[in-house]
Amino acid sequence: MRILTNKLNTVFGAQYSRDINVFVSEVFSTVSLSDGVEIKADLIPEDDLASKIIDCVNELKLAPEQALKCMMVAPITKQGYSIVPMVEFKTELFESLLKPVASVRVTLIWDGDEVINRGNSKIIEHSKSGGDDIVGGFINGETTEGQPFSVIVQGEEWKASVAATVNKKYNNVDVMDNEWWQECLKAILFRRLIDEFVGSMLADVSPENYCQYRNIISYSDEYFKEVTESDSLILNNYGKVIGKATQLFTVQEHVEATVGAKSKGQHLRVIVNNDNKLESSVSGIDESEGNSEWGTF
Repeated sequence: MRILTNKLNTVFGAQYSRDINVFVSEVFSTVSLSDGVEIKADLIPEDDLASKIIDCVNELKLAPEQALKCMMVAPITKQGYSIVPMVEFKTELFESLLKPVASVRVTLIWDGDEVINRGNSKIIEHSKSGGDDIVGGFINGETTEGQPFSVIVQGEEWKASVAATVNKKYNNVDVMDNEWWQECLKAILFRRLIDEFVGSMLADVSPENYCQYRNIISYSDEYFKEVTESDSLILNNYGKVIGKATQLFTVQEHVEATVGAKSKGQHLRVIVNNDNKLESSVSGIDESEGNSEWGTF
């Protein structure tokens, strides 16, 4: 936690230290489930985790308040057993970017809810019944000129969007937080909204907000990309293929190895049989045993 905290303090400044501490605590307390195994952010090398978060902040030109209040980070598994950070954004970020042209309210639809939709120039009426499953969602809004509008996603379109999110984007990893998934599903609606006339209004009135909104959507699209054969190739510094990555371990084995390495440390024991070289003395292992394990040098 210390590495991430220090690097964020360097980026944002000490005046945001309290928000940084809250953000970092949330990152490291988020638990995901992959193949029945719990994974947390502390399984990701902290330098890599910090670089991912800071790169995201720089790429999307996020202000300190946007990053620390609206960014969510959870561990997922990609390309076999590797554990990487997933970045999502809360509803508040999209709402704030739309403020120059409209105020919006996003609502998820649960099974059994009554929904009356009279078109995208009218407000959607909704009565909640207390169902268990989310089957759609909508956004009601009003432009700064007083024009009501709405956008709704449900039925097969909603099912396809959710399936793509769970299967491709998250690689079937379950983030153990209902609020996380609700924010993630609301992002489906904001993705649709920017293609409506409100998006055109935002582009005219606030091009900077429009570009940032679009870039956030595009950033999320990177997680949907299929893993290709070229993604598993190992290259040397000159771009030559020197190997191919394969899934060597299960998620459980990777977690156990990572936790074990952190608790014990990693040590290379080397015994040489050349008198002109330095001989490493290791308690409990003689030269013959070392040679049979590592070979001679």
